[in-house]
Amino acid sequence: QTQKLTSLAFNLLDGHRINQGIKLQQRNHESHAVKKLPDAIKFFGYTFYFHGVLAGPFVFYNEYKEYITGYDDKHIPCSKKQLSSALCLSVIHGLLTAYVAPQFPYIFVCSTDYQRMHMTRRIMFTMISFFLVRQKYYFAWSMVEAGALSTGLGYCGKDKNGENNWSKVKNYDFMAIESGSSLKVLVDGWNISTTRWLRELIYERAPLFCRTILVFTVSAFWHGFYPGYYLMFLTFSLFTFCARTVRKHIRPLFIVSPITLQLYHVLTKIFTNLALNYGQGPFYLLEFQSGLLFWKPYYFFGHVLAMFCVLTLQFRPIINDKVNIMNNVFTRKAQYR
Repeated sequence: QTQKLTSLAFNLLDGHRINQGIKLQQRNHESHAVKKLPDAIKFFGYTFYFHGVLAGPFVFYNEYKEYITGYDDKHIPCSKKQLSSALCLSVIHGLLTAYVAPQFPYIFVCSTDYQRMHMTRRIMFTMISFFLVRQKYYFAWSMVEAGALSTGLGYCGKDKNGENNWSKVKNYDFMAIESGSSLKVLVDGWNISTTRWLRELIYERAPLFCRTILVFTVSAFWHGFYPGYYLMFLTFSLFTFCARTVRKHIRPLFIVSPITLQLYHVLTKIFTNLALNYGQGPFYLLEFQSGLLFWKPYYFFGHVLAMFCVLTLQFRPIINDKVNIMNNVFTRKAQYR
């Protein structure tokens, strides 16, 4: 309900500005702007519609209104294919949560036995255990997506291939999370509807210098008051700054041949997955002491490495001459031939 109420408030503000002749900077702000205050029935209908009242997925008021009043083509297309896929995925994620996850209890990372394990075994256990922890979120998101699809909510026209697009109710991208090539790809694939809410209400409206840290802080506050939430989101804000710095200063060095560029993508996939499991630990453990206990056997290496990259790479000149870089690529390609 927090997402619905706050988004409607901002959408009403945008609608008021449009009515006053003020041009909005963002196109999505214009499309979601509500120019007239909804009456009580429409307001409570949006707030408490049955298939989105508990676990979402979140949609903006105008998207809900379009669903209620009818789409542009005057009918809701069949969502059987997408619905079947969501239900099958929910079964898979549910079975992994119920029967496999208990074999790798994530709370084990706080034990002395875990801290005595060899580093390689610790990392492998963490990757498997936290992957299985995430299954319960995938299960819930698949179920609510199936619920929305069964009622026709979330249709957004045809995609570039002419297929029906139901992406407005898609709440996660499994491959983007588990094998994303960057933190941005990972974050954009996790809890997608909440990411839309944070991006439109916070990120796109906040001052440039504090956008990232403000988004992660608001996200932590929205989740609750467990210290683990704040440890994770502050850590991910640091990792985000680090990833941007590395991409800006280091990636151009790899655009010298297809082989080195592919190597860069492989390395970023590995580091992104390691950062995901390292940073999410306190989120699952909740308590402040447990979060620090999880990081302790790694000597807080993730934080140290991220800080080192941010501080040292700031003094490295940025390679902006893309023409020279691409010429170098073409030259090397010719040499390979």
